[in-house]
Amino acid sequence: MVEGLNNPLRAARALLRLEERAKAHGLTTEMSGDMAEFKRERLRVRNDLVSPMFDDEINAFGDNKAFWMRALDENNETIMLQAYRVDFIDTNLADWSLTWMLGLYHKRSEPVVPTFVRPPMGSQTEQVKGQVVYFGEAWIHPDRRRESLPDLFSRFGMILALLKWHPTAIWGCMYEHLSRRGHSVRWGYPIIEPSVYRWEWEPEGASKNEWLMLARRSDLEVLIDEALFRED
Repeated sequence: MVEGLNNPLRAARALLRLEERAKAHGLTTEMSGDMAEFKRERLRVRNDLVSPMFDDEINAFGDNKAFWMRALDENNETIMLQAYRVDFIDTNLADWSLTWMLGLYHKRSEPVVPTFVRPPMGSQTEQVKGQVVYFGEAWIHPDRRRESLPDLFSRFGMILALLKWHPTAIWGCMYEHLSRRGHSVRWGYPIIEPSVYRWEWEPEGASKNEWLMLARRSDLEVLIDEALFRED
């Protein structure tokens, strides 16, 4: 059974607050479940292929199983992208995640070789199961990276995913150097674990040493209150 929010009205107000902050930066936010369009937009903006986790040709994204977001500036140019997908995990994230990743890369005939087949024992991923959301494809135009926009945009997407799917957790991977600088925490993920995914032969666009970022359901509820009162 999916657990509802403690206070959905506060979540809705938090989204409005985040939208106001985005508008103050001259940005318009958009959300879509058309993952084929996301693939085209990513190619147009970044001149690169979408990751297998969000490739509509190898995933069954029917019934609202994924969405993507973009932020447009005053010239109607895309300056930020990100995407989310939901999966039901009946074991736990530790046992499921790497097998899931390898399967998707195999479907696109992209060779990847992990250093180990499971996160280290004692990882927080052992406690995560049920309706779980994966976050990826985060990108911001280089000219806007010194602003607080990634923090705002990430939290916007997390609360949208919370309202849409009521997940038990949201997770993703981040480059080691960004995690060490605290980016994952600023984006709204209070749990980080170093070296959860190591690669002998890393996926395209990934690093050999990827850190986990994780927000549990209780963390997401706290994120709502923080979004209501946080100032840029």
